[in-house]
Amino acid sequence: MTPPGALLWAYLGGSLAYLIPLAVLLVVLSGLTTEDLPTTALLFPAVVAMAAVAYASVGFALEFGGVGLLDPRHGFSALVWEWSPLPESWGVYWGAMGFAGWFLAGDAGTAEAVALFVGHLAWAITTAWLAAVALRRRRGALAPLILALVAAGVAEPVAGNWVHGGGWLGRLGLSLGLGQGFVDFGGSGVIGIVGGSMGLAALLAFRCRRPRETTGTLPTVPWPAFAAMGTLLFLVGSIGWALHNPLYPPETLPMPRVVANGLLGFAGGAAIPALYVWFVAGRWHPHLTFVGGFAGWLSVLAGLPYLSPPAALLLGLVTGLLMPFSVYLVREMLRLDDPAGIITGAWVGGAVGVLGVGLLADGTYALPWMATGSVQGIWAGGAWSPDALPQLYAQALGLAALTVWGFLVGSVLSVALAALMYALRQMPLHAQPTSPSPAPASPALTPATSADTTPSEDGGHPPDTPVPSAPSESTPPETPPDS
Repeated sequence: MTPPGALLWAYLGGSLAYLIPLAVLLVVLSGLTTEDLPTTALLFPAVVAMAAVAYASVGFALEFGGVGLLDPRHGFSALVWEWSPLPESWGVYWGAMGFAGWFLAGDAGTAEAVALFVGHLAWAITTAWLAAVALRRRRGALAPLILALVAAGVAEPVAGNWVHGGGWLGRLGLSLGLGQGFVDFGGSGVIGIVGGSMGLAALLAFRCRRPRETTGTLPTVPWPAFAAMGTLLFLVGSIGWALHNPLYPPETLPMPRVVANGLLGFAGGAAIPALYVWFVAGRWHPHLTFVGGFAGWLSVLAGLPYLSPPAALLLGLVTGLLMPFSVYLVREMLRLDDPAGIITGAWVGGAVGVLGVGLLADGTYALPWMATGSVQGIWAGGAWSPDALPQLYAQALGLAALTVWGFLVGSVLSVALAALMYALRQMPLHAQPTSPSPAPASPALTPATSADTTPSEDGGHPPDTPVPSAPSESTPPETPPDS
């Protein structure tokens, strides 16, 4: 049974975690014109609503329907159904998705399960927003809302199940002997890689291109106050995000290290793009600074308890160094309309984060369900450790699997939506009558004098009958001759 104090902290931290998608919204809004700003701002609450409905009804069951098999300590006794497409002869470590806990009904609605739902709903909302914001300029809200619905109800939950819900990626240490299996403590891969891959797939499928006249210049920031507020909310929300998960017992979690690593990752990721833009353009640019910080924060999420503070800062700095070139590649060379570079930053930060665990984890923290012990990278403590290569292989395999999953789901759904919207645009708006209209009579075949001299109903002359002109005042009327 989870102590009440731990559950209270899970609820409090989970509430603070909702500041993260709000901070991303504010930074995106800071770079929009007055025409695009209202549409994007109103899209966000709709995305939140769709994500909440999808995750509560379907997503939570897909992600944590089998978590009771992984960790029975917290009262997840009803969440013990994990589905695998492979035969039983392969073993029990190849789960693909859960199948219990729909709508959090019945025995699945325990206090521990609800706390898990509250915390991870923020993950689903953030992933859904990263996918939906790519289509913020599409006509109508159909495409971005459907993309958000699938992202929160299927894409993120299935990926989360693979990683920490009892699925196959987290069990690679037991099935294939790859270290402790794929490790992603805070969602570098589940959110950054999956959400970024879906967003990039949507940009490519809908051909969301930037106009050529806007390339070669830094993005304009009409509303810099939004970016400043977003940065502040992000820093507060990152603390709650790191400490809200009831799967990790707070009494064993190194809380000071977790909080410090998150802040250092953000600082390192923001510092390099800020200095780069200042040296190149001679001025600060809030977009690249925040996106670099966002990517730097994602780069340490996977290894928050496994990294030393210097290692977390190093990963943030490396991510910040990659961001200006990554944003230039996507926005300038490919001319994709990535708002503020946030989608690019999500994928780059997530990729650096999952690989960083296999490189720099120091081996001081382990989870109860891990295969043989603590997580250790190949440069643990600054020394080369070839025995830790299997952990790096597990991280690389997870990076590839999550990228393919996110891009595949995003591509299939976006292509289908684009084809549907194109077909709807080609349909006529109004049905035309099909009864033939009578052809008008040719003037050449109409006799000069018509036998039909019946006056019309309004007392006038019948159709096609010339109207006699009134006599002129200067010409007297003719008189008949005398007989």
